[in-house]
Amino acid sequence: SIKSRAVLSPDGKHYILNGGKIWISNGGIADIFTVFAQTPVKTESGETKERITAFIVERGFGGVTSGPPEKKMGIKASNTATVNFDDTPVPVENVLGQVGEGFKVCPLRPIRVHQQHIYFLHCAPRNRSRKELCKRQGRDKRLGPPNLREKLPDALVTTVSLPRGPQAMTYMLSGNMDRGFTEYHLEAASTKVTASECAWYVTDESIQIHGGMGFMRDTGLERVQRDLRIFRIFEGANDILRLFVALQGLSQVL
Repeated sequence: SIKSRAVLSPDGKHYILNGGKIWISNGGIADIFTVFAQTPVKTESGETKERITAFIVERGFGGVTSGPPEKKMGIKASNTATVNFDDTPVPVENVLGQVGEGFKVCPLRPIRVHQQHIYFLHCAPRNRSRKELCKRQGRDKRLGPPNLREKLPDALVTTVSLPRGPQAMTYMLSGNMDRGFTEYHLEAASTKVTASECAWYVTDESIQIHGGMGFMRDTGLERVQRDLRIFRIFEGANDILRLFVALQGLSQVL
């Protein structure tokens, strides 16, 4: 699916990069980019085939432009923009690894590392939801019928205890990575799915307990929910990661 292309210049000193990338975090403000692009590579048989090469590209090389910030549903403080490369000269010294072996540089490691970080990214918004829920129980003496008053303690217990699972998974994954483990794809995928859906549940439950006030912007929960929604989509959509985890499990018995 990579359409960006880099071709060696006639003097052999630069790769001329053309293409673009969408939805790039910090795309409008970053000065240095890691870019994967198709490059023509001669195989052992003498054929020329397109292979992926990784480059370090600096905005100062020229030909690097950014689109306006995307109008996103949430995480609006994150500058997300399209980045375009038009005849951008990239010195051959800026090739990461070997030409044509871009995926060997970092096969899926950045995604796996980001999946590991998902839990920590959830902490602030999830804790905000829990804090608002606690404030709601502590100050509101007009909680309506007894069944609602009885539900609040259960909701608090759930919002406090449920995140402990993904927290433990994250610490285990981080510990394994620190010890030099290289096979942690299953753990990373499981942690990302569990953490993102846990945070969503906690926030949704808090909104529900607030009743009509939960739907008001004044509580701040509306922003939290908008910010959290992307975590079930990026760094590996949860639907795809579920399939990956399921296939890993099936491979052990088939």
